[in-house]
Amino acid sequence: MSATHWQPPRGLLLTLAGGIVLAGLPQLLRQPAVLTGLWLVLLGWRLALAWQGRPPPATWLRLLLTAAGVGLILAEYGAFFGREPGSALLVFLSIMKFVELRRPRDAQLVIFLGYFMLGVAFLFSQSLWLGAWLVLAVWALTAVWVALSDPCQPAPGRAHARLAGRLLLGAVPLLLVLFVLFPRIPGPAVEPAGGCPQRCDRIE
Repeated sequence: MSATHWQPPRGLLLTLAGGIVLAGLPQLLRQPAVLTGLWLVLLGWRLALAWQGRPPPATWLRLLLTAAGVGLILAEYGAFFGREPGSALLVFLSIMKFVELRRPRDAQLVIFLGYFMLGVAFLFSQSLWLGAWLVLAVWALTAVWVALSDPCQPAPGRAHARLAGRLLLGAVPLLLVLFVLFPRIPGPAVEPAGGCPQRCDRIE
């Protein structure tokens, strides 16, 4: 089977969809409802195409949808720069890559975008609840990544989940070193109406 007609296993596709939902949920709950609705419709549409055994949409249609989504973000925020429009654009482009999904490399890119979305979430909040939620999302995305690397069983299973958990536990020492040695921002920058973070009024 050629890479152009690669059809991801249903288990892999569902787990990948669940991973990007977990990664994008903080932004999906924060952004305008029309953007979240469009995101969920695109997610459901891609899953429906896979269940019917149909290929991803044509390039011209994806370009049209991308232009429509970018235009909607611009209409809602009035700009592309800043935390809110930038994170909304990232989440939208991640679902468009999920819609494309023609080869294993596309799935890997969706996973990397999911990791990036998790990092962006900390620009808005650094609460313990958010941290716990993002650990769950990292575990889910890593389990899919492990499954993509397993030619014998491409659909994520318990063995992949256990290996992903061990990989995350192995990263804990490095996490502690980075936590101790690197300075930490005291809190998320909050952009008031003027567009300048509130902390900047303390800079002389």
